[in-house]
Amino acid sequence: MRKEAGFEVTDRINIVFTTDSNEVRKAFNNGTNLKSVVLADSIEEGTADGFSKELDVNGEKALVTICKVK
Repeated sequence: MRKEAGFEVTDRINIVFTTDSNEVRKAFNNGTNLKSVVLADSIEEGTADGFSKELDVNGEKALVTICKVK
């Protein structure tokens, strides 16, 4: 998603997601390791302006938005 959004590998990002799946919600909400791997300052459920993409997360759908931290 970073490449598609035109972000650099080292850019810090915020991740915002929406999903109907409790499993996906739990995975994102327990995302301490995910945050460090993708250089995210935060992972939150909701909506935001930024680069969005619908992703398949273990067979469940999630709309994920990434925003560059300024």
